[in-house]
Amino acid sequence: MKLNMAVLCDRATVREGLLHILGAGVTRCSLILPGAPDLDLALLIQAEDFNDLAGKHTLSVVVNEHNGNEVGRGEFGWEGPEVHAAPADDSPLPQLPLVVPIRAITFNNPGEHTVTIQIDGEEAARTAVMVAKADIPGVTVRLA
Repeated sequence: MKLNMAVLCDRATVREGLLHILGAGVTRCSLILPGAPDLDLALLIQAEDFNDLAGKHTLSVVVNEHNGNEVGRGEFGWEGPEVHAAPADDSPLPQLPLVVPIRAITFNNPGEHTVTIQIDGEEAARTAVMVAKADIPGVTVRLA
């Protein structure tokens, strides 16, 4: 399996197998520190064959500050069914849409924060968000 997409966004949900994303591509945010960003991590995992998602799997998401200090971590698991026969038609390979809420993680310091995604213990992707300190609630400071 491979990770087709990992993006920080304002909000994401999964409904009926579809990934719904609002405000995708967040790379900067302004927070009163310590504080939690109001962000989701939207992921789309693509099977490389019809049984690729079968069995037990793990997803790990780790958020680190620019100096390597861990800010937060999430561990998730799923078990997919085995497909006994590939569909006779030209059906697309299965995809697994996931949403990981980042808003539960408290950020203490400004600077770049890296989000690392691992699937079954192997790094699949990294993304980052630059955090700036806001002095007034609701006011975004200039992010240079």
